[in-house]
Amino acid sequence: DKVGTVFIDLNDVEQFCKKEMLEPDTEISQSRIELQQSIEMLLTDIEQNAYRYQRFFYEACDLEQPMRDAGYQAEGAALARDAVQSWRERMQQQQETSGAAPKTLGLPPRLKNNWDVRFKPRATGRQMKLREIKADSVGSLVQLDCIVVRVSQVKPKVEVVTYHCEVCGGEVFQSVEGERYTPPKECPSQLCRDNKQSGKLRCNIRTCAFTRHQEMKVQEMSEHVPVGGVPRSISVIMEGDLTRQVLPGDAITLTGVYTPHQLPYHVKRQMGTNQEMYIEAHSILKHKKGYNDNAEDEDVLEHKISEARTKGSLYETASKSIAPEIFGHADVKKEADRTAIHEVMEQQTVSIAKAGITTTLNCRTTVLAAANPVYGRYNPYKSPVENIDLPAALLSRFDMIFLLLDTVDCDKDKQLALHVAKVHSNYEKQEKAGEADEGRQLGAKDDEADVLGLGFKPFDHKFMRAYIQRARNFEPLLDDALMQDMADAYVSMRDDEKREGMDSKKSYTTPRTLLAIMRLSQAHARARFSNKVEKQDFEEAMRLIKASKESIELSAPAKRGQNPLDLVYEIVADLSRREQAIAADGWVDMAHVVSMAGHKALTRDMVFEAIENWESLSVLNFNPEKTMVKFLVPPMV
Repeated sequence: DKVGTVFIDLNDVEQFCKKEMLEPDTEISQSRIELQQSIEMLLTDIEQNAYRYQRFFYEACDLEQPMRDAGYQAEGAALARDAVQSWRERMQQQQETSGAAPKTLGLPPRLKNNWDVRFKPRATGRQMKLREIKADSVGSLVQLDCIVVRVSQVKPKVEVVTYHCEVCGGEVFQSVEGERYTPPKECPSQLCRDNKQSGKLRCNIRTCAFTRHQEMKVQEMSEHVPVGGVPRSISVIMEGDLTRQVLPGDAITLTGVYTPHQLPYHVKRQMGTNQEMYIEAHSILKHKKGYNDNAEDEDVLEHKISEARTKGSLYETASKSIAPEIFGHADVKKEADRTAIHEVMEQQTVSIAKAGITTTLNCRTTVLAAANPVYGRYNPYKSPVENIDLPAALLSRFDMIFLLLDTVDCDKDKQLALHVAKVHSNYEKQEKAGEADEGRQLGAKDDEADVLGLGFKPFDHKFMRAYIQRARNFEPLLDDALMQDMADAYVSMRDDEKREGMDSKKSYTTPRTLLAIMRLSQAHARARFSNKVEKQDFEEAMRLIKASKESIELSAPAKRGQNPLDLVYEIVADLSRREQAIAADGWVDMAHVVSMAGHKALTRDMVFEAIENWESLSVLNFNPEKTMVKFLVPPMV
């Protein structure tokens, strides 16, 4: 198996060519003009004849490969490979010395080397679209943006097959350049030829050379597909350390050699002049790195994380940095582990059939979902199961459910409007300026950075990704005392629900709630970079669960079947105490009353009927247009 890769960086080759153009090597037996022309064409020749120059570079690296250090000790698969190589060298020396046995044929470089050679594209190289790759690109190095739609399993592929002749005792090597090979029928050693024997070859699997082999299918980016067109796809072959680097759905920049498949004769005869093409990968660059991938500026981010941790409140600051342009909902933003649903929960996979991608992905992750009421408006007289129209067994798998209602509140609406205006005026510009200013220290006092009035500068996406990546490395454990506290809290929640009456409750405490408390406590401990769940983690988990339940319970009327007259009276009384109504001499806009009554499951007709009843009792009064309402006598505070 190949354990390393020698990358030929075409950026370095380009710099070398520019340097040699000015001062060509005088020892080469060519005229200066011819040499400069060859140097000028070298980079283009490499890109257009990739296979040929890949073989040249491999042979050069093999010749320049230094001997191993005296203290080198192999491990794992390399130990077995070195043992076979040592045995082969000893046998060859004995055969050459005694002359009694045939001299072993030349050892192929790929059998003794555990590395490969690939090209790394230059920064100034042309970025192609998949549909732009034509016949003139065959054998050339191509670079394109694409999306991975399918990935196969990794399998071993033979590169050099070794045979042992049972007649002459010689070792025969067969290099496999293509996808198929035909085993030799006769021994090519001189001893068998002198004795006019064909020999008897036996394949020795243990001494063969293999490499990791994986295939994937990529599809062109959606922005590259013309209107009304169908996305095109192509197969890609990856070998060695390029395997297991991508998953379906990843957007990548692929660099490789565009080449035809080597098909059997009977298949070629049926296909005629058509060729089945694929790309042999040389370089893969993911557009978005996962949490398990190392960032290029990892040391800088680690320093920033340590610095932020020293200042304290890392968990609070990180939670506020999640979508800081979104107004409010602080508890919803706090990150925590949640369970998956249906296929994700049972099979740990998710099936996707969208945007031309049909595949099944591994899904061992948190699920954060948003749902709208089934009839467009949330009915507080009904449970979340009835409003969202999801099975109770499915909905109960979520550790927390937050109900976000859009109620009319003059003060909050004004704050929201100002916040949105700030986001679209200064925040986006400030974010771009912050990314360009790499020298700015984390947490430095900068009034211009806090354009949203958060009291601090939010962490950027790179910091948050590095922070989460580091937090995921911790596996916090619970001690016995804390487990007892969790059990007591669970029992207490169940007991409170029993005493208050289950009919008036919108959410219930189930045994899954206990698991949710444990997961949330562990998630908070990870956010603190701790391997132990402490009291503060448990208290934060209980606070989040309490906030989740309150968001559902407080949305409903105090009790089922409350009189609509009382509900409308309370809404008008609440609105009349606000600054906007006071400034309008107590008049309240009916649009606000109808909107807030809608969250109490009251229709517009029910609202007007209730106000007319209060008007008949000389409590409320309409204006002539019935667009405003006010109390004849101010309500008691």
